[in-house]
Amino acid sequence: MKRSNRKGFTIVELVIVIAVIAVLTAVLIPTFSGLIAKANLSADQQTVNAINKILKAEEATDGKPATPGEMLDVIAENGFNVDKLDAKSTDYQMLWNQEDNQIVLLDNEGATVIGKLSTTTYLNWAFVNAGEDFGTNSVYLNDGYGETSVTVTAGIDVGTNKNIDVTYESDAEQDIVIVTNGGKLIVDNEKADVSHYGVADEVEIKAVADSSFNLYAEVTTVKIAKGNFVPQATAKIQVLVVTATAADEVTVAVKSGAEINNVIVQSATVLETIKEAVKDVVKNEEAIKQLEAGQTIDQAIAAATAFGGGLGTEK
Repeated sequence: MKRSNRKGFTIVELVIVIAVIAVLTAVLIPTFSGLIAKANLSADQQTVNAINKILKAEEATDGKPATPGEMLDVIAENGFNVDKLDAKSTDYQMLWNQEDNQIVLLDNEGATVIGKLSTTTYLNWAFVNAGEDFGTNSVYLNDGYGETSVTVTAGIDVGTNKNIDVTYESDAEQDIVIVTNGGKLIVDNEKADVSHYGVADEVEIKAVADSSFNLYAEVTTVKIAKGNFVPQATAKIQVLVVTATAADEVTVAVKSGAEINNVIVQSATVLETIKEAVKDVVKNEEAIKQLEAGQTIDQAIAAATAFGGGLGTEK
């Protein structure tokens, strides 16, 4: 039997092989990473360009979307959903410029790659997940957001998430959009004009600008303390509560088509003014009442809604 004369690698040979592999790795990994980054950027650019063509075509026939949710409906009809607005490029971001109705691609330093941001910050909408910073942009909450309450200083659309309580607080002059899907909305900014869409269990308007709170939503209870309240044609309100104590603190201008079932007024000084404002909507004058002596607002609301459920989303 012959003994084999084959020998293994020497330590020097192994070191040389390892060194060669290390050099090749150092050269090739950045190259591959660069190729992947270029491919991701190209995909993001193609996505943004395709979506913007869709948005402009739709705008030419039906006008600009009023909310990011409406914008997403438009692009969904053409095969895109909100997941497509999560950039593939690392730390890149896609926003919707509501003013110009276009998607904007930003790089990892916030510089514009495609499109143009609105100079009015709150007209730029970011698509966010739980735990992410809202910044000064308006925000759309992605599916499965997970949190039950949020506080914002600009616009918000909760998307498909249900029963998220929203508090909007600011002292900046703004004309913002809020979209809820159940839960409670609190608004406190005497310099803001607000357009509210969707559904809500309760809306509490602590203060808005004289220009107004435009309600397009379906709401079980609306409480207003200060500002101009305008239920638009699509608005449906189970109970409207006016907590102002002076007639010049609140004005109500109801648009044709709006529905208000009950009105509760806290102070006698505003009762006649509110009656005049809602008389064409609330046909039964007995449904317009002043708060009774010793009765709380919650008790009055419970009595007014005892016959049926609210308009908000079920818990």
